[in-house]
Amino acid sequence: MSHSEYSATGYGSRPAELYEFRYSDNPADIILFTSADHDITIGTDTYTSIAIERDSFSDDGNPDDGNTLKLSLPRINPLADLYRIQPPEKTVTVKIRAVQLDDPAQQRLSIWSGRVVAVSWEHPTSEVACERIATSLKRTGVRARYQRHCRHCHYGPGCGLDRATYEVPDVVSAVSNRTLLTLPAAAGHADGYFNGGILAIGGVMRLIIQHTGDQVKVNRPIVGLDAGTAVSLYPGCDRSAATCKDKFNNVENYGGFDFIPTDGPFDGNNINSIV
Repeated sequence: MSHSEYSATGYGSRPAELYEFRYSDNPADIILFTSADHDITIGTDTYTSIAIERDSFSDDGNPDDGNTLKLSLPRINPLADLYRIQPPEKTVTVKIRAVQLDDPAQQRLSIWSGRVVAVSWEHPTSEVACERIATSLKRTGVRARYQRHCRHCHYGPGCGLDRATYEVPDVVSAVSNRTLLTLPAAAGHADGYFNGGILAIGGVMRLIIQHTGDQVKVNRPIVGLDAGTAVSLYPGCDRSAATCKDKFNNVENYGGFDFIPTDGPFDGNNINSIV
């Protein structure tokens, strides 16, 4: 029988919902819940039974319908723990599927997909705000700007630099105020060399906002960071043509326009004085 045929059996139907929260492709970063009163194993996936509620949603073809969804879970659960100190580095996606418990084929029917926007705690539950993936289409399409400084993301596609080429491995000697790190390898580079760069520990990254000697300050704390932790440093860029040329030898990919006139037709000056 198909899923719809099981659903049409009325009182004989035993539906349940399956929730998948995915932080990365690492199996340890995938959280599986079910609304059933017992754990469900389908293939290699085991969905943990949890008291979970959700808003109703509709999908009648209007792209603005059902864009947002709120889930209510117990205050203590693996998903809420991801957000307890600070939001995860990467997007957490959510997929909701329907299943019939008496279906021997264990067919899973996708009914909603999106991403987690925020998690809040309202006694006695944790509230998970989600929105559809389609809402990302509302982002600005053409983002390139006519500007003096480089418009490319450092180490991104437009920049073209291979981040691994500039990696500086190091081991943390000391941590102060959770964001100020002592890194011996940083002392081997001129002050400011890592400003605007990246400090990475596995898949967790932080922006380096200040570098002086062996002292490196990051923009946010990292959970579990302590003396003896191995990290990777990547130098930053101030988006100027001089830095692009002298520091990275990458001026061919420079995305700025250094020679934009300082005077323009909209600043009140006579146009003849601009020509």
